[in-house]
Formats: sequence, C-alpha cells, structure tokens
Amino acid sequence: MLTEANRFRYEYMRPPMISEMLERCPLAIQPTGLLEWHGDQNPIGLDGLVAQYICERAIVKIGRGALMPTNFIGTYGYIRYPGSVVYDEQTVERIFIQQYQELAKLGFKVILILTGHWGAFQEGALQRATDAAKKEFAKKKAQVRLFGLRWCDFLFPKEAYGGHGQEGETSIAWRVGEAYDIPLVDVSGFKTGNEEPTLYSLPPDIPRREPESWPWLKNLKDPAICSPAIGERFVKTIAGGIAEELRDAIQELGIHMQ
Repeated sequence: MLTEANRFRYEYMRPPMISEMLERCPLAIQPTGLLEWHGDQNPIGLDGLVAQYICERAIVKIGRGALMPTNFIGTYGYIRYPGSVVYDEQTVERIFIQQYQELAKLGFKVILILTGHWGAFQEGALQRATDAAKKEFAKKKAQVRLFGLRWCDFLFPKEAYGGHGQEGETSIAWRVGEAYDIPLVDVSGFKTGNEEPTLYSLPPDIPRREPESWPWLKNLKDPAICSPAIGERFVKTIAGGIAEELRDAIQELGIHMQ
C-alpha cells in the first residue's frame, strides 16, 4: 500500500474522523477489480491492485476525501483460465448499486467506482448500476455525482495500454509491486507466442468469450516495451486525469474544499 494514502483510507478512520472528512470534502473513491488470470508473469489480483494504486495516487493528488477498501468482486472475464474467481453479472451489478447507495447514505456527494477489470460483461454491469443509482438519486432530488469508469478511460488513445495482460498492464503491475515493495511481476520465464493454459470445465450456460489459447505478441522482457518506468508514466497520466475529473465535480456541486 502507498503509505501517503493512509490518512485517506476509510477503514482506518474513527467516526469523528469520518464526520470531519465529510465536512471538508464529501468525496469517495472505490477501487474495484477481479481475481483473474493475466499470464504467469502477473499476480492474480492485478485488476484490483492496479485500480487500488491508481486510486491511492489520485486521492493523494486531490488531498481530500476517502479511499474505500478495494473490492475484488467482478463479473465474467477469463473465467476458465487458471486462478480466476468470477461472479455473475446480476451479483456484481447489485453490489455496485449498493456501493453507491451506501456511500450516499454516509453523506458522500461525489462517488467514483474505478474498475481495473473491464470487458462487455463488467462494463455493462457497472454502467447499468450507475444508471440505476443516478435515476434513484434524481427521484430523491439528491445532489450527488456518480462516476463508474475504467482506468483506461483516462488514456489517449484508449488502447495504448496493449490489452489484457500485455505490456501496459504488466508495466503498471510492475510499478505497483515496486511501490509496495512486493515482487508482483516476474518476467524471467516469459516467452512470446501462443500459450495454452489448462482451462477449467464450466457448465455451458456460463458466458465465456476468452480464446482457447493466449497470444503473447510482444517481448515483455524488453525494457523499451515493458518496465516499471513505463507503468509509472501510465499511472501518472491516469491519476492526474481522475483528480481533475473529481475536482471539477466537486466544484460543480458548489463544494469548497476546506
């Protein structure tokens, strides 16, 4: 964990500290991800860990608000691949709705759920949850700003990260490991070409779109392609974009950060 973010961690706060934080700036950032295969070189929790670190960097940059504990419950991804723990769309959508509801109940006025996992199923669940919560708060005439976003939404072009488990995600995970002083990434055994992992057998009614084999297109051992320094460039851009977006939302609500 980034120690600079400790003063913003909701789970570390005592009730009087929560009240003071809400008075100063009612902003909540919720990182979310999925326990999902991203190749043997990457940790199974890459999605959540990357979202968490980006959110840590963003809230430190903003200097106000609360950072919620990372949620590792996500919907369909590489569900048959080794190590993946995946939930159905309805469960995840409902969790996102309740996160918005609970954070609004606490008194937060600007709420971001930042997902490190995406794809049609995850993005659909988050979009439906965000739309449903916005509709609910509009009926109540509640002055709340909700954001359900992917970290790659702050990159231009959006595909610059390289795709699932490839050079961009591996570089960012490598940077996270460097920041946390944990060996999260190990490219020593990496090879380009097609990988054929042993896949889990699943009932036919469970949606899946992942391929039978996985293509590694670029040499992740090449520091010009994949490195913590490259990951840092991604993180700096993304965290800066998030901070700017949330500061704008705070100002639009007429909240003066104290």
